[in-house]
Amino acid sequence: LKCLLEQRRLKLIYSEASALFNSNPKEAFPFLQQKGLLSSTASPTEIADFLRKAQGLDKKMLGEFLVKPSNIEILREFFSAFKFSESTSIDSALRKVLESFRLPGEAQQIDRIMECFSEIYYPSARATFSSQDACYVLAFSTLMLNTDLHNPQVKHKMTLPDFVRNNRGINDGKDVDSEYLGEL
Repeated sequence: LKCLLEQRRLKLIYSEASALFNSNPKEAFPFLQQKGLLSSTASPTEIADFLRKAQGLDKKMLGEFLVKPSNIEILREFFSAFKFSESTSIDSALRKVLESFRLPGEAQQIDRIMECFSEIYYPSARATFSSQDACYVLAFSTLMLNTDLHNPQVKHKMTLPDFVRNNRGINDGKDVDSEYLGEL
């Protein structure tokens, strides 16, 4: 019975912390520290752990919080929980990561996210990419392809030959396999 009561108490605290985060992210962490669920000098790992596990976080607010330059270590820790196998394609990996928060619209913020994404994805994709930079470029290009295809304001949609041409030579001067690009 004590265990159930403790679980309920923790659930209520996390629920209140999520509500605080959704209104003002800076208020959630002192609250969790006060309740003893974060250390007084909460590390990026502790904060990222809360952000991954907390239910009810506003995805837009989470995205805006993660991309702040002062939160880059939290972003890296948040991304470090994602694990990919060699058979995970870059679009599947991007989809998995980006469904956890809403991608902000500013190019610099997207750049930060794609940089951190390539850090975690590249080790599983060494067979496809010569470097982490090549992984980053294709991740960004894939994101732009998605935007191009789903934005009603774009009148002339990118074709497969356009996409292949845009990614020519990105793999340290070599091309990424055209079949792989076609699947994307």
